Amino acid sequence: PPVGFPEDMAGMTPDTRAALLGIYAGQYGSYTNLLWQVPALSLTAQAFLFAIVFSRDASLGARAASGLLSTLASLMSIYLMISHRIRAARYGQVAEDLARQLGAARGNPEQHRGAAGVWSGVNRGSFAFWIAGLGIFGFVGLTAAAISLVSLLRR
Repeated sequence: PPVGFPEDMAGMTPDTRAALLGIYAGQYGSYTNLLWQVPALSLTAQAFLFAIVFSRDASLGARAASGLLSTLASLMSIYLMISHRIRAARYGQVAEDLARQLGAARGNPEQHRGAAGVWSGVNRGSFAFWIAGLGIFGFVGLTAAAISLVSLLRR
């Protein structure tokens, strides 16, 4: 059973299961929303940092620092997206289990759109695409930092 659940779930009333379903479904929705806020916030930070990295007026030290911060922001965003996705999937699975215990049926899988379906999380293709995109931003930031540091050391 999930954390905090009694070992013997057979003693739970349908009302208790329905209340837990609402809680777990709400948490699933919350983590799914948080998951997709991460790339938007990360791209905002990346835009600011890349404005410094590619500015002719910025010093080499500022460019290197901004490139490293861009890489760090990308790595932190990737970690956070993965973390939110794992939590959303866990809460979604518990909510689905509770719904089935209350008599709900999932239905025909061919009628569900997207790779992940309704309860199991978010579309896997979109998730992988955004993770790759954030990784590319991190790589570009790291490359810019390396170029700036090499130029700074050659002075």
